[in-house]
Amino acid sequence: MEINNLKIEKILLDPINLIGCKAPHFPEGISKAWNEIEGQLSTLRGRKFYGLTIPQKNLIDYYACVIPREHESLKGVPFYLESGEYIRVKLMDWREHTDQIAGIFDQLILLYQIKSKAITLEFYKSQNELHLLLPLSEINNTV
Repeated sequence: MEINNLKIEKILLDPINLIGCKAPHFPEGISKAWNEIEGQLSTLRGRKFYGLTIPQKNLIDYYACVIPREHESLKGVPFYLESGEYIRVKLMDWREHTDQIAGIFDQLILLYQIKSKAITLEFYKSQNELHLLLPLSEINNTV
């Protein structure tokens, strides 16, 4: 199956622990959240970054997240992503297509009949490749 000539895949994701910094506003505050989480790291190399959106009443909470390293103290909100099935779309040259991200998620939610309040996940595979993920299982905020 495809959306906008992008292949849709069902994948199994292993459990992941994340630490995230909340954007003060969505979508305008996303860069501030990324600056806050990245500013705590000695290097960005070798790190795995995720964007997490959580629908709330009449707004969306966005968290810029990283997988913390062992014995690393990062300030932020802890999240636990359970192992489970996810729908994935790979978006290449994503910086040129940020305007398409919300629409792709909207189409995935409709195609897979996911609740309209579904949590969405962005995995920044590289500077060029972004994986848009829609969990078919729950993401738990451990706070």
